[in-house]
Amino acid sequence: MVDIMNVNTSILENFKIYDKALSRLDAKEKKVLISLKMMYSIHMENIQADKNLFFLFKQLIRFVLKLITVPFYKVKVSNNAKTSKCAIIKSSKTEEYMASKVGATLISTKKCFSLNMKSADVYKRLFRSVYLLFRQTELNKAYCLALSHRLVDYLMVYHTIDLGEIKVVMMENDRMPVNMALIHLAKERGVKTVKYDNWLIDPVNHNDVYCEYYFYPSLYHKEIVQSFESNRELKFVEGGFAYWDNLDLYEKIKNTHTKKIVYFTQIGISVQEHLSYIDDIAQTINKLGLSYELIVKTHPRENTQSYKELSVRYRVVDGHDDIYALIAEADYCFSIFSTVSLEAKHILNNSFFINYRKEDFGHINYNDLGLDLIGNNDDLLRLFKGDLLPVSQDIFISRGNCSYPYTAEKLRKVFCDG
Repeated sequence: MVDIMNVNTSILENFKIYDKALSRLDAKEKKVLISLKMMYSIHMENIQADKNLFFLFKQLIRFVLKLITVPFYKVKVSNNAKTSKCAIIKSSKTEEYMASKVGATLISTKKCFSLNMKSADVYKRLFRSVYLLFRQTELNKAYCLALSHRLVDYLMVYHTIDLGEIKVVMMENDRMPVNMALIHLAKERGVKTVKYDNWLIDPVNHNDVYCEYYFYPSLYHKEIVQSFESNRELKFVEGGFAYWDNLDLYEKIKNTHTKKIVYFTQIGISVQEHLSYIDDIAQTINKLGLSYELIVKTHPRENTQSYKELSVRYRVVDGHDDIYALIAEADYCFSIFSTVSLEAKHILNNSFFINYRKEDFGHINYNDLGLDLIGNNDDLLRLFKGDLLPVSQDIFISRGNCSYPYTAEKLRKVFCDG
């Protein structure tokens, strides 16, 4: 866990360093290079161990290939977006659900073969931006080189995409250079840009929201985003997590045959860390003579091969068509820090965060989330003995989501009421 603390400290320092570099640039120059800020600040820490000649050579090849193809393609928005006034950029199945609720068009950006009449503009801005990037003495030059091909992505969107009749564009991922370019272009053309979140956030990884509006899913999210000077002009729209409107339907699904405990893993946490909590849960219920089936649901972005050790002792679920049905069949749900624990709280009362080293997650304020925290083995023992009563669902919902269950209604106001 000490490593996690060190990485978080480094990420925050990277933000400061990159902001210092940006402060020397004028507005036009800053607009392009700010598109790399999140990737530089966050992902550089994940790539330090792989920073070798082969990695850099591979990134340089990507840059050269993109450079050569600039005159021969443009970037388009898909799915007839030109005739739509309201658009949501596709990132996951959540966007499909949101689009269906508000009658918006689901879009994505894609390359198409076409002569690019803006090639000269792209090359001019590209080489100027690369020059400025490498002039900043405090920046890691190796990683700047690795990111240079992303500048081509940004500039191709900014100079070639046609937004058509779009008046409102909404997105979850405002970090990638392609989406940053779309945001900048949309703002220049009077298109309303809206950012939302589908999961829990922390102040380490969420320093900026680049859209004009932030459709915040909870007061917890709003307070984090508001805390940064960079967001002082951001307009806030009270919202929610889109899927939460349906969660109360799952309260009716109950498994009366087999008692179950579901543990949800979290990306970025080691398998060993998860295993220590899972084993402690198993040992505690065995100590009390309780009988439960223990299910481990892995995070969708994790490599499930890492959990082979767990599958010997417990049932490991690496894919599930409806995780809410899985939750509804459970008696207890646990995670270290996951949105799914908050979702589970709407379905069953016994949903908990579990973290014996809360001090190592100092950037996360568990109390503000309104969900019970199992902070040590004694808490776990008291829970299964029935001596630790969880916060009521009504109290949690009032603190955990400011608009539940009216997210779809709030979304329609964003898109339809302007």
